[in-house]
Amino acid sequence: MKNLSLTTNIIKYVLVVLGVLAAFFVLMAPSDLMDQGQEAVAKFRDGGKMGFSIGYTVTIFVICLAVVLVFFLVQMISNPKKTVMSIVGVLAAVVVYFVFRMKESSDTVQSLGLEDTKILDGLSDGAIQSTITSTTAGIYTVLFAVAIAFLTVLFFFVKSTVQRLK
Repeated sequence: MKNLSLTTNIIKYVLVVLGVLAAFFVLMAPSDLMDQGQEAVAKFRDGGKMGFSIGYTVTIFVICLAVVLVFFLVQMISNPKKTVMSIVGVLAAVVVYFVFRMKESSDTVQSLGLEDTKILDGLSDGAIQSTITSTTAGIYTVLFAVAIAFLTVLFFFVKSTVQRLK
């Protein structure tokens, strides 16, 4: 068991160092890269530093997804009732997200102050508005979940206080 703990700690530190290195590669891109033209952007995008960063991110994402799926499978075998409730919670969050997603966001490029950024160059208005709507829906979903969690804590606090007073 001690060797497993040591191994997981070593893996953890190696992954952190690689992640910091990948972030460093991206952050150390020339600050005037967008002003240097499409050729410079393409050279950086197709270069080894960006490739390493993207490859690392995709690898970590795939590993995390695999770990989550294995965890759900193991939990489903060992504790099916609680696992089903967890899956229902995840599905409820997805439904809430799509409900917020169906409602168009009133935010625009102008209201967010993004009109002068070069990031939006080459994107259609529909793609930009879709990104804004998706981001807004995600933020509303998180705020909704935080509000539900706060109300749940408040409910059980009041319930326990009332029970103590009886």
